[in-house]
Amino acid sequence: MLWRTFLAITIVTTFSAMLFAPVVYCRVAPPAQVVEWAVTRMVPEREIAVPLIVGGERLVPEMCDRLKDKSQERRRYLIEAISQLRSFRAGESLSQLALDPSEPIWLREDALEALQRIDRVRWQSVINRLQVEPSPESTIEGVELRCCSLTDIFGLWD
Repeated sequence: MLWRTFLAITIVTTFSAMLFAPVVYCRVAPPAQVVEWAVTRMVPEREIAVPLIVGGERLVPEMCDRLKDKSQERRRYLIEAISQLRSFRAGESLSQLALDPSEPIWLREDALEALQRIDRVRWQSVINRLQVEPSPESTIEGVELRCCSLTDIFGLWD
């Protein structure tokens, strides 16, 4: 009878450690390690941002640094985590990403959507800049064309 109790306690303890260890790790480990672990582990895409969200506001500066690195894979999930955390500290990084024409359009759209959730004033400022700045490729035989509104492209509105 005693061995059954011991076995049950061992199983419960093992599974509890497996379930809660990542949560504790995300809250106490150095931010750079948590972000690296979160974006490199092999999990379904819907679970990539979870440890970053659990890690909380203290991970935002590290996530913003990773957003600037164009070789960093999975930047979309960093943006998702920042958006869920609604961190004002990420506003500048998201603005730069949204305004960078060398970035893929889907990543710029994600940055704009996150910025819309976090800081509506900054988001409106970025939208206004995108609406009035002509793109470098927008001249045809010396006639300057206005780039179309990202509001029209992405369906963003007030």
